[in-house]
Amino acid sequence: MSADRYTGADLCDFLYGLATRQEIDRSSAKAYLHATKVVLGSVPTGGGSIDVGGEGAISALLSRFEAEHREKYSDDTLKTYKSRFRVAVALYRAYLDGDPNWKAVAKPFTREDTALMFADRPRPTDGSRLVAYDLPLRQDLLVRLNLPVDLNHADADRIAAFVRSLAFDEVAPDA
Repeated sequence: MSADRYTGADLCDFLYGLATRQEIDRSSAKAYLHATKVVLGSVPTGGGSIDVGGEGAISALLSRFEAEHREKYSDDTLKTYKSRFRVAVALYRAYLDGDPNWKAVAKPFTREDTALMFADRPRPTDGSRLVAYDLPLRQDLLVRLNLPVDLNHADADRIAAFVRSLAFDEVAPDA
């Protein structure tokens, strides 16, 4: 294959196509695309022309990504982005190389993986720490709450009131 087909822009186009055509699990394709855009975003030009064909270039890109985002993302989130980016590149390489089993490189995400997909936990600037809680809101929906380690009753009441204000359910009038 031609080396010019191993660019960040081509990789993103490939992943977008996978999600659109549902050639692999759609949530997996979206997660790979999101991680790829975040990792490529650590390059000043947006990473569109960066070479993703060689291991050296990928390792350098991931090192730069980690160094640039160490304060923004938790260690687990960094690890997830890097892993998904590597899988995305492996998928793309296998596809370009004509491997008939290229789709086997990707495995569908579990419910836990999906819950972590956009779980970037920002670190507060005031020195407090956050703890992530996964809340099974409904049978088919898991949400993540990032709350302070030192959450007090006043904080909890304020959060509860805010969340209640977001609900669209019809409230029956008092009889």
